[in-house]
Amino acid sequence: MATYIVIVAIDVIFIENFITEGLINIMIIGSLFVVISVMLFFVELINRDEILEIQNSLIFWISIGVLLFNIGFIPIIIIAEFIAYRGVFSYIILTLNIIMSLCFITGFLVSKKEFNN
Repeated sequence: MATYIVIVAIDVIFIENFITEGLINIMIIGSLFVVISVMLFFVELINRDEILEIQNSLIFWISIGVLLFNIGFIPIIIIAEFIAYRGVFSYIILTLNIIMSLCFITGFLVSKKEFNN
């Protein structure tokens, strides 16, 4: 968290003009941090005994949704400047949001209280 704050401060102060530009570098770095964090969570999850009942955990479904969104978002935001944020960009972001929301909804529907500690 502190690393991200330092990177944002350096980027805003010295590199990008946040008034006229969209802070694309910050979005990419933030998404990479989220992907790395979720992957570390999954590595920790694999080492637990509850791995057989993981589909009943709300945290698992939220992690899947966030991971899928960010894995799809990173390449799209990188090429967004080349496609000039036109129609296809909006449809891809909408699709990623729907996928993430469906994962969240699935988690709320199938999760069991004893697995959500």
